[in-house]
Amino acid sequence: MQIVLLAAGKSSRMGTNKLALLYKDKPLLIHSLEAALDFSSHVVLVTGYYREQTLSILKEYRYEHHRALHIVHNNRPSEGQFSSTLTGLKEISGDDCCAIALSDSPLIRKEHYLFLEEHLESHDGVRVFHRSTPGHPMLCSADLVQQAKHEDIHSTMRSFLVGKDINNIESDDPSWILDVDTMPAYRKLLSL
Repeated sequence: MQIVLLAAGKSSRMGTNKLALLYKDKPLLIHSLEAALDFSSHVVLVTGYYREQTLSILKEYRYEHHRALHIVHNNRPSEGQFSSTLTGLKEISGDDCCAIALSDSPLIRKEHYLFLEEHLESHDGVRVFHRSTPGHPMLCSADLVQQAKHEDIHSTMRSFLVGKDINNIESDDPSWILDVDTMPAYRKLLSL
C-alpha cells in the first residue's frame, strides 16, 4: 500500500499551523507521518500552506531525506483538499492500492492501515465511519487511483466516490474521525 499524506491546508479554523501543535511532545504532523512510514515503503507528503514550516519540522525530526518519503508541493492549495489529493496521487504508480490520510490525525496507527487493507478485497475502496461520520484514512484500489487522476481539480472526494463500490464500515474507534481543526478539538485531544 502506498500512502498520500495531506499536509497542505491553511488551518483557517485553528488560526495557526495546526500540524506544528504538540501532542505527547511531538508535532501532529510527526505522529501522522510516523504511522504512515511504519506501514508503507512509499509515502507521499503533500505540502501547501506553511510549506517552509512543514519542511523545517521534517528536518528537525530527521525525516526530510527518509528513503520512503517523497515530498511534493501543491501550488494551488486554495483550490481545496481535492487539489492536494490529486497532487499526491500523481506520484502514485503501479498496481498498488493507496490510502489517503490526513496529517492532523495523530491517533491513526499502523493497525488502522492494516484494517483498511484487510477489507479492500475486490471493492473500489474502503471508508471507515464512526457514528455515521466518514473518517480517514480511506483506501483506494489501484483502479480507483487511476480514475481519480482524471477527475477535475474542483471536484470533491464525496462527489468522486458517487457510484463507486466503496466498502463502508462502521467502527466504534473514534480515532478515524479525530482530526484537529479547531482549538476545542485540540484541547479534547490533549485530554485523552
